[in-house]
Amino acid sequence: FGGRDVAVSQLADALWPDQDADAADNALEVALRRLRQMLGEEAITLRDRRITLDARLVWVDAWAFERLLKQAETAAREGCGEEFMALTERGLVLYHGDFLAAERGESWALAPRERLRGKFIRHTSLIGQHLAGAGQFDKALDCYLRGLETDNLAEELYQGAMRCYQQLGRRAESLALYRRLRQTLSITLGIAPSPTSEALQRSVGAQ
Repeated sequence: FGGRDVAVSQLADALWPDQDADAADNALEVALRRLRQMLGEEAITLRDRRITLDARLVWVDAWAFERLLKQAETAAREGCGEEFMALTERGLVLYHGDFLAAERGESWALAPRERLRGKFIRHTSLIGQHLAGAGQFDKALDCYLRGLETDNLAEELYQGAMRCYQQLGRRAESLALYRRLRQTLSITLGIAPSPTSEALQRSVGAQ
């Protein structure tokens, strides 16, 4: 829920949905006490029945990831290309796949999971586009393929890699990547590639 000013009732309902309010509050009190023992008393504050994780005392990868990408966006707006690349690459290294992937059935994890995933895909694409725009297609391709190692459902990254293969004259590998995309989407999500991917595949095949 963001780590700051999170209502006790919100946490209790999310973590112990099958218990009544008193039991859930008691469970949260025990969990909070144990967490303070691990992180330090000052790391977590409880005020007006709202809980905050002190960012000055606790480093959180998701927070660092978003902070670095925000700084990268500022650098891009100011025309600082090298700083943008460095900050973005530092941020992307922190992303290791879906946020709280073990909590698949928990609705409260969905929004931050999709937000972080979206930022990973977008900024990986931005780096790839930056490199491709500079004619560095080999480096751009490596960027896209690294991104796909982390998220093999990111269709935007498949498209970027296919375009790089196309520019490098590696037509067969571009078509093979399209087949991988089609199979992955079909097996995992039961859907077909987007019209953009289909058009890209046809343009490669027509060469």
